[in-house]
Amino acid sequence: MSSGPSAKIASGGDLGTSQIRMVGCLNDIEERIRPTFSTETIGSPGIVAEAYKVSGDRGLSEFALDDICVAFLHSGKATANFDRASVIHTFGRGGLFVTPPASIMALRISDIDCTVIHLKPDRLPGIDPDLFARRELVPQIDPIDLQLTFLIACVREELQAGLPGGRQFMESLGLAMTHHLFARYSTVPTPRSAIRGGLTPRQLRCAQETMLATLDESVPLATLAQEAGLSPWHFCRAYKQSTGMSPHRWMRDRRLEQARQLLADNRRSLTSIAVELGYASLSHFSAAFKQATGISPTGYRRNLPS
Repeated sequence: MSSGPSAKIASGGDLGTSQIRMVGCLNDIEERIRPTFSTETIGSPGIVAEAYKVSGDRGLSEFALDDICVAFLHSGKATANFDRASVIHTFGRGGLFVTPPASIMALRISDIDCTVIHLKPDRLPGIDPDLFARRELVPQIDPIDLQLTFLIACVREELQAGLPGGRQFMESLGLAMTHHLFARYSTVPTPRSAIRGGLTPRQLRCAQETMLATLDESVPLATLAQEAGLSPWHFCRAYKQSTGMSPHRWMRDRRLEQARQLLADNRRSLTSIAVELGYASLSHFSAAFKQATGISPTGYRRNLPS
């Protein structure tokens, strides 16, 4: 059984504000943590599902996930430090958490088998983006939710079977999960908590100039937020209100734009392009490119007019 939230613990040096990273999946935090199963092969932009089996003890320093995250622990133990030690919780077998975009956390994992699902409502077919833009998802720690647990089990079974239902079936599960989460765990933000007008033009320009100047490396979310004079959580929400996307996704799109330009030069190897754009490896670059465009870098280059 999972324990309840424990007393606060002191954050170590690796959990300082300057180390917060906005990431798309656990593999972005530490490349050695590779999913055993993944939806990467079917290119479903609205739902990314991954199964991880990690042996031994591992600590993942503070980060924030780009999208809605649903995580279920099939076995092992994980201690999560949410929102700068505001809540610390140890999950055992059957542990479950739901977090909205830009939730700050750090993890300590031990011999885990887990399913992690990232939901992007604005990229799921049949979703009214305005409906979800008007509501705010409330984080959940170990909720008793048989419907959500069933949907997670369906996702895991589909992953382990080799995704026989393809993109359409996985997106239908993502659609059902998204509607369930917002129906059960969302609220309408009060005027006080809502971000009005997003970032100022100066704040937005400063953030984008910083990101463009460092496309070959990850800019800590806390750095961008500090420049804007906001907390990481509120900066991410204000940035998305101003641009329609998170800082992580905006930077990813700029990287991919540059990747397309570099791929047009046949003298450039894929490895050199990956290094120039700051990807940890060629496989990491290829996976990110295919996830965003539906085609591999090699396939994209092959289809360019000669």
